[in-house]
Amino acid sequence: MKTFFRSIAWRFYLMPLLISLSALFGSAAVALIPIWLAATFALVFGLSLIFFLVSAIRWFIQKKVKRGLAALGCLLCCLLALVPAVMVIFFGSMLAEDLDDFADELTLPENVALLDPTSQPPHPSEPEWNGPDTFQAALIATLKTTGTSDASFLPSIPALGILHRDYPELLEWYLSASPAWWRHRINGNEFATRRWLLKGEWQTRNQGYFSSFGRNVSQNYQTRTRIGLSGKTWGWGANKVPSGKELILPIKQGYKLKESYVVWQEQGVTVEIMEQAETEERRMSKATVRELQVEFEALLKDPTREAARALLPEGAIIRGEPSISLAGGSGRYTAVIRCNPVEPGNLYLKAYEITGEVPLSKSRLKQSSSEFIGWSDDPDELFRASFDFPIYEGDWNQYYGARFEVWFSPEHGGSDRKLMESNWKIDGWSR
Repeated sequence: MKTFFRSIAWRFYLMPLLISLSALFGSAAVALIPIWLAATFALVFGLSLIFFLVSAIRWFIQKKVKRGLAALGCLLCCLLALVPAVMVIFFGSMLAEDLDDFADELTLPENVALLDPTSQPPHPSEPEWNGPDTFQAALIATLKTTGTSDASFLPSIPALGILHRDYPELLEWYLSASPAWWRHRINGNEFATRRWLLKGEWQTRNQGYFSSFGRNVSQNYQTRTRIGLSGKTWGWGANKVPSGKELILPIKQGYKLKESYVVWQEQGVTVEIMEQAETEERRMSKATVRELQVEFEALLKDPTREAARALLPEGAIIRGEPSISLAGGSGRYTAVIRCNPVEPGNLYLKAYEITGEVPLSKSRLKQSSSEFIGWSDDPDELFRASFDFPIYEGDWNQYYGARFEVWFSPEHGGSDRKLMESNWKIDGWSR
């Protein structure tokens, strides 16, 4: 036994096992360490599981039973270690709340007027978004039909490809100016994600996913629509399919729902559609293609800025004074910005605790609040941007003063500039 341990377990598996278990409990401490480090540990653990599984299969095929059993034993040890790791996550999260003492000694600043995001009204000229959103309504309407087992699908939105090829600046302006689209940049690539109009607000939450889970509906679903203006795909696991050719989509069985996630090219721009539904027929995906073709075909009929303005949802452009409105609490907020930078570019937020000028959520706020906004030569015209973001410093009901600054980064070069700022009474996200 001693010889077996020394010659097999140590040489082949003991060190990988120790590394794997260390990575597991490192990733389990996600509440106490940076998320990127926890993700790295989790990746190491996952690769270790694959290593032990492949090793076990290999040794058993070669009829080296002892080595196969050693690999299988290490695999089982890793899987059993998941139970205490989950407990580490649970208790670590509770401990992290106690360790977040950012706001313990803070008080609301004197002689500084603070707006309250729980009761602050929107911009005085902000329209009431009563809808309907025709895109959203068309997708929901398909669920009233009886779905079939036919997963055929035609990935084709030719009007979008022509716009991107022949009128790229017009397409970018339209996607920036429309509140129904969230045009943003991730890792240097530009995307436009379709929003839905829910509870009188154009929603950006959950990275563009919209679903029926937990609602009183006849059929459950989840869907997301995204355009890759840089020709790249954002998500992982998409099935690349050719444009303009009808095919049978590969359907995966998820938890209760059948899932498809496809991406294809239209003249250098990508289209991503994810759908989860109760039947294999891709009813919402087909409706998405139809509605986008109608939308971009209308823009293509008269490819001018004036005609594009007429196609925007009512209230996309208003007149008045620039403003920032904040809503939410418990560390999760939605910002609505009204401004006109008079040139193409993207907005983002900076935030500071007022009394100490301490930056808030510095490493994440810029990316989570980034959005390209519409523009015109008339500075009195106000375009709209909105985004959801967390503030990590502090804890629930530990209120302190924060200054939010709206910054603008010109698309064609030049220094970033601050457009406006306002002071708010906020609390942090309890992890």
